[in-house]
Amino acid sequence: MVKRLDELETLPEDEKKHIFHYMDLVIRDYKTKKTYNPK
Repeated sequence: MVKRLDELETLPEDEKKHIFHYMDLVIRDYKTKKTYNPK
């Protein structure tokens, strides 16, 4: 995980925005799934 974060720091700003956007989507979807299917 730390290695990935270090790699992320070297990317251009535009690429970082894409990655953070994707991460936000995954987190949002996980929380929604957890809320509506708490098994």
